[in-house]
Order: sequence, then C-alpha cells, then structure tokens
Amino acid sequence: MAFTKILNFDTENPRTAKRRFKMRGLLNFGYALTTLIISIALLMQVMPAWMADVVATGFVMCLYFAFWNNRAIKIRCPHCKKMIRCNTPWICSQCGSKNMNVNEFPFLNRCENNVCGVEPKAYKCHHTECGRLIFLTDDEQQDIYAQSVGIKVEPQIAKKEKDEKTTLHEEIQIKKLEVHKAVLGVQLKGLNESLQPPPKKLTAFEELEAYFKGTMANDVAEKEWRAIIDATFPNDKDKRERGHAVVDQWMKNKV
Repeated sequence: MAFTKILNFDTENPRTAKRRFKMRGLLNFGYALTTLIISIALLMQVMPAWMADVVATGFVMCLYFAFWNNRAIKIRCPHCKKMIRCNTPWICSQCGSKNMNVNEFPFLNRCENNVCGVEPKAYKCHHTECGRLIFLTDDEQQDIYAQSVGIKVEPQIAKKEKDEKTTLHEEIQIKKLEVHKAVLGVQLKGLNESLQPPPKKLTAFEELEAYFKGTMANDVAEKEWRAIIDATFPNDKDKRERGHAVVDQWMKNKV
C-alpha cells in the first residue's frame, strides 16, 4: 500500500513528494510503454502493423514531451489544506538564489546555484492565510526551507553574517561603556580627594610629642621582645643571638 502511494502521481502527501520526484523518469517510462503497447494493439485492428507502429509511437512521444516529462508533482498543505504544485518558482533560504528552472530544479530537488546546492527540507506555504512550513522529510528541519518567489526571505548565510556583525557591534559598545566607566571612576576619585579637607598641620610641640611617644613605644617593644627571646630560648645561645639581631635591625630601621 505504501509503495502504491509513492508511485501514484496524484498522491498529496508532502513526505513522499521527494521520492516521487526522483522516480518521475521511471514512472513516465512506464506510462509511455503501457500506452504504446495498448495503442499499437488497437490501431492494428484498422491499419497495417507498420503504420500502427508509426502512429502509436508519434502519439506516445507527443504525450511524453507535452505532458508527462514535465508533469508537476502536487502536495497538499497539512495546515490550510490547499494544493501546491511543486513547479512553483522558489527562493533558497540558505543563499537567497531564485530557482526559476523548476522543471529540473523544483523545491523537491535542490538549489540550482552550484555553489549552494542545498536540498530544502521544507516548503513555506505561499497561501496568504497560511505561510507555515510544510515538512518534506521526517526530521522536520526548520532552517533549510524553500519559499515562493515574490515573498521576501532573508538568506540564512546573510542572516548569520548580520547576527555576527550585530554581536560584534554590541561587544564594542560594551567595551566603550566599560572604558567610559573606568574614566569616570578615576575622575570621581580625584574629585573626592580634592574635596577632602587638607590634613591639620601639627605644632612643634605636637610633632615632638608624637616623636617621643613613638620612640618610647619602640623602646618598650624592644625590651619586651628581648625578654621573650631570652625566655623562649634559655638553652640555645645561637637562636637567642639571632633573635636579638633581628630586634637590633628593627631598631636601626626605626631610627
């Protein structure tokens, strides 16, 4: 039953359309051969055999080249239920090329642009009230599709380049804002420092008082640490000497 549907040109199932297109030549040959045999058999009843052969052959060739060879495959949109002939001129969603040679390159085949050559996985219904994707394969891929000529479509390649440029522009703007923020931070810091009151100038008495307290504090710290060193290493002369040397160096730095 499934094979019969594939062989039938009048079936409207979009999922079998690609296979029906690929088998079109074989089907046309079958139609022509069957018609030729029947025609010869009928004509031989009223004319000589050689004449029946010539007439039948001419008749079948006219049918083949006038009708069968370029016979359009039909599909029905599963959404709006309207018929679509697959010899509709179409635009490739990947490269934006217009495919006008629809007898050889319908949207059931591939893009006639040799640089592209993409096979559409879906067709966007061209009926005004619909416009939904009609999937031609079971994987239902949405980004590779055909669309009728006359309906504007932005190629995926151009769209990708546009998105990349947009992203780069946004990144540049963010970097500019970060630089501007850093500059403002430096300026704000300088402004805050300029607004701070100048440090109070000490009198001679206050300077001497501060120096005296610092020196006395150093002396107290020196005595306390020497006592700690002696208490910590009572039996280790070498470590006591090294500890006192550290204190001596610290006191020299404070002078």
